[in-house]
Amino acid sequence: MAEGERQSPPDSSEDIPPATQNFIIPKKEIHTVPDMGKWKRSQAYADYIGFILTLNEGVKGKKLTFEYKVSEAIEKLVALLNTLDRWIDEIPPVDQPSRFGNKAYRTWYAKLDEEAENLVATVVPTCLAAAVPEVAVYLKESVGNSTRIDYGTGHEAAFAAFLCCLCKIGVLRVDDQIAIVFKVFNRYLEVMRKLQKTYRMEPAGSQGVWGLDDFQFLPFIWGSSQLIDHPFLEPRHFVDEKAVNENHKDYMFLECILFITEVRGRGLGPPMVASRLRSTEAGGFGVGQRSQSFHPKMAGLVPRRWVTDKVAPLGLWKVKPTSDCPGSPFPNQWSGVTTEPRGTLELRD
Repeated sequence: MAEGERQSPPDSSEDIPPATQNFIIPKKEIHTVPDMGKWKRSQAYADYIGFILTLNEGVKGKKLTFEYKVSEAIEKLVALLNTLDRWIDEIPPVDQPSRFGNKAYRTWYAKLDEEAENLVATVVPTCLAAAVPEVAVYLKESVGNSTRIDYGTGHEAAFAAFLCCLCKIGVLRVDDQIAIVFKVFNRYLEVMRKLQKTYRMEPAGSQGVWGLDDFQFLPFIWGSSQLIDHPFLEPRHFVDEKAVNENHKDYMFLECILFITEVRGRGLGPPMVASRLRSTEAGGFGVGQRSQSFHPKMAGLVPRRWVTDKVAPLGLWKVKPTSDCPGSPFPNQWSGVTTEPRGTLELRD
């Protein structure tokens, strides 16, 4: 158990009421550019953005070693991710002429495609078994594309949608917020990085030299929130190799920077890494302002890639205007959370 974890008593599935809605296998619904207006006005969009910002608020100013509750559902999700990690070891890369996109990834993905519903069923209680086929789709969409053998922020967004689905049906609770980011999402990042390195996956839509990380985006949002009001870490330290090495185990943002430099080149000197980081420093942003500056991109680019490149949500996700979806989209366990039309979730005492 990590330093910051606090084991809670086992949860009882009796606390979770049977599902009262119909579940639908997600399918693509956003087909054209004009359809994006429908998506941005939808309850699904508000729910997704609100979920991200709620977790962002939950981890504000906290280290990864902060003491937090670890529920049974959280432990089951980590076990699921550990299974995905083990499969990487069991399915090594194959010899092939091409340097990138190792075809062994397709074997790995085929195993997930076959076992996804069984994996999700280990997390979801039997009273919510009807939700498993729908929720499993988001898990499968969160690990990359088996045709192109690539991975990007749209896949990461699908994993956030997977977690949000578990909140919507009551498997994850309000007091799981910190563990969702620090334990589950952090473990997801570790597995995705291992996938990327093992199978030499290409980025799904590179942002070029101005893109700090072609693979991930959410850890920069939540990681910058962690650094708000930090007593000494400032944006100038993002290009300080000593500061990164000494603090990366406490902060997701710095862990991301360390991984980027390992993948793209030794140290923090390569222009494509340092120039983007230094632009943050030169802009005079505090870390809190940096966190806020990520929100417009998150609210636009990442969800847009998810719905256009992957699947558009149905069932648990309502592609209807927020005005047509009265009431909270979350169950009683999340009764302290309200969804605003622009997608910000507000925690109430």
